[in-house]
Parts: sequence; structure tokens; C-alpha cells
Amino acid sequence: MGRSTSRRSVAALCRNIVSKPRRGGPHLLPHPADEEQPPGIDYGPVHRRRPTRVYVKGTNATLDNALARTLSAAFGDSARVLIGDPATSMSGDIVVTTDGASSPTEVSDLALRGDRVVVLAALPNAVAEASYRHAGARTYLAMVAAVEPLVASVSALLGRHPGG
Repeated sequence: MGRSTSRRSVAALCRNIVSKPRRGGPHLLPHPADEEQPPGIDYGPVHRRRPTRVYVKGTNATLDNALARTLSAAFGDSARVLIGDPATSMSGDIVVTTDGASSPTEVSDLALRGDRVVVLAALPNAVAEASYRHAGARTYLAMVAAVEPLVASVSALLGRHPGG
């Protein structure tokens, strides 16, 4: 392949990336399923694993920041920790919320769209736990100074160990 052919190919690829939206947006390389494949070759699923978004939703900025720092430190690059409501309608995120910030109805809405919800309760009780679990909360935890139960719960939802 000559030098000018190579430059033209790279320029064409760059135009494709910028001008034609692909799965996951225009900023990603073309998805292999979008390209023509020679017959008889199974390329299999090709996925670029993006970090799972973990949203921290509370009513107190100091608590939200502390939870976000704790989860960021525990999971490093395997989770992208954000503070606030999930910004998109994409499902599959993890939402760590407090019982004061999210009602069982809000938890139900999040769960129905595919989010996995962890509820931290200031004053946990069996009735509230049953209500949140019925709404779709995966975990209902007492809000305590020890962060190990929260980290373990989010780790189970991520499907991997902290930091990995």
C-alpha cells in the first residue's frame, strides 16, 4: 500500500467517524457489525467495556460527596461515580440513593427502566424495607459510618471486586 493510499484511507476513516453516527455515538470507531465482513469469518461480539455509571442521589451535598469519594476510591476505573439523578434514559446504571431522596415510587421508576437501586436508610425498618424492595430496590441498607456493606453491595451489582 503506497503512502498516498494510506493517507487517503485514514482520511476516509476519519470522515466516516465524524460524519456518520454509529452505535454509541459519533465519537467511537465503527462497530464491526456495521462494516462489511468477508463471508465465512465469525468475528464474534466485539465490545468496548465502558465503566458502569454509579449515581449517588441524596439530599445532603456533604453526604453525597463523601459517598461518591468512597465509591470512586473503592472501584477506580471500573465505575464512573456521578452525583445526582441519572441524566439519560439509558438503563443498566446503579443508583445509590437515600430514603429521603427517593420514594418507593421513584425507585420503582428507576428499576422499571433497568437501573439497579441501592437504598440507604437513615432509620431503617422492616415496613420501609419491604416497600422499597417491592418497588425494585436490589439492596436496602442502614446508613452507617462503616462503608463496607455499601461497597460490597455495589461490588455485587457491578459483578466484580472493588478496584477491578
